[in-house]
Amino acid sequence: MNLEHLSLSPEERERYLRQLAMADWSEEDQLKLKRLRVTVMGIGGAASSIINNLLLLGVGKIEAIDQDTVELSNLNRQFIHTIEHIGMSKAESLRIYAQRLNPHVKIIAKQLKIDETTVNEAVDPETDVIIDTFDKWASRSMVNRFAVKHKIPYLMAGVVSNCFYTALLH
Repeated sequence: MNLEHLSLSPEERERYLRQLAMADWSEEDQLKLKRLRVTVMGIGGAASSIINNLLLLGVGKIEAIDQDTVELSNLNRQFIHTIEHIGMSKAESLRIYAQRLNPHVKIIAKQLKIDETTVNEAVDPETDVIIDTFDKWASRSMVNRFAVKHKIPYLMAGVVSNCFYTALLH
């Protein structure tokens, strides 16, 4: 896909009308969002809000990676998943949610365990930013090393894990 020559469709202009009406927002700004490629590591609680906002803003491509399936205990905080999706991979559940919310955003959702080996295969090195929503420091550290190696901006947005609290107490 040639990202440099994108334009907004009439439907996208209407969808993003409120953004485009802001004094400090232009169609070029909206096109910058449409060109943006974001990788979200994890499709759980923190990722639900992040992915939802990326979809609403009109980010062009979201790549999301998670190894888990939807469980009933996820539904109190992971609003992109529904009771109908229990037992489904979180990746497939996200595809359904995203298509319903904003079909203009390209979703690449992968059911995959991320580790030192798979991170190199799973993450598109052409992504513009990586948002990590993991809750384990070892996973965050691994993703950070990947981002540094490929010179990709990296944001941590996950819930702090128990190991952090344990470290504070000792």
